[in-house]
Amino acid sequence: MEKTSVNKDQFSLIQYLQTVISGAEHTRPQQCNSVTDIDARIQKLKVTNRCFLCTNRGHVQKNCFRKEKYCCSKCRKKHHVSICKTPTNEQSAITSTNKIDTSTYNFVHLQTERVFITGSNGITKLTRCLLDGGSQSSFISSDLVDTLNLPVISTGPLDLQEFESPTIFSHKRRQVQLSSIWDKSKVNVIAFESSNRYASHPSSPTDVSRFAKSKQMKLVDPDDSLSSLPIEILIGADFYWNVMHSDAPVKLSDSLALVPSSFGWILSGSRSHATVSFNPTVHIINVDTLTHELDNMVRNFWNLESIGIQPIQEKLRLSTHNAELFTNFHQSFKIIDGRRVVHLP
Repeated sequence: MEKTSVNKDQFSLIQYLQTVISGAEHTRPQQCNSVTDIDARIQKLKVTNRCFLCTNRGHVQKNCFRKEKYCCSKCRKKHHVSICKTPTNEQSAITSTNKIDTSTYNFVHLQTERVFITGSNGITKLTRCLLDGGSQSSFISSDLVDTLNLPVISTGPLDLQEFESPTIFSHKRRQVQLSSIWDKSKVNVIAFESSNRYASHPSSPTDVSRFAKSKQMKLVDPDDSLSSLPIEILIGADFYWNVMHSDAPVKLSDSLALVPSSFGWILSGSRSHATVSFNPTVHIINVDTLTHELDNMVRNFWNLESIGIQPIQEKLRLSTHNAELFTNFHQSFKIIDGRRVVHLP
């Protein structure tokens, strides 16, 4: 294992990060045996609203006061070394042959969710699972079983029928505990171990994520940097309703809805050229500011209308000519059929 030199401040940050992630203190990030999965570490820091550089609460990396001083010792980018995804020389490139074009709207979203899984060896991993009510049994990837050292509960027959040729195999059943990425909700599942690999499947699209955020709905498979995680668990009808809720779904369109579960909201249905939109509510207040010029015009108009009504005019000092005009005005002033009538001089 490559040794890295750290100063006192870096050591305290590393020690604090390991306490945040796994509850135990370590002298190096690489020595954390509880949460070895990088995606799981990132998700835990994200859920607890911590900075990706110093791991403290209350701010993000771009506002961190340590960003000018600290950086990752592996890639020199602005994040903590314990969540660095820079591949080593020993790691080989992985090529995926399963691709789904998410730009098209003719697509059916299956019920997927992101969960934490903790094995008997204490290792926690972040992965995705597929909920399929049409499957009689649940399945878990052999790679995940080996990584987490999941215990064997029993061995049972598994009847597989392909092209009308039934074949019965004996498969091990493993027990696994699923934990929410948002809260402390947990569900125990017993699944058959399977070496089959699941095809990639996109997470919730951006427009759905924006809609859910505006409604304060927590998506269990949101659109973020961890949306490309592989599907390693299939939850069948035997444990489907242990995860799902019977509450009413929220319809986004005629064929697309958000379905409630124990861990949050799950996107399900067909896009079929449907786009999700929401209309923000904007309250508009018109404020008219009166200028001095307009104020004087209104005041003069009011004074004109109040002639003969308010006694204020009697206190004015008028010239002889104006006083004569004012007297003639009062003498000729009449109200006929609700209208004011006065003779011209």
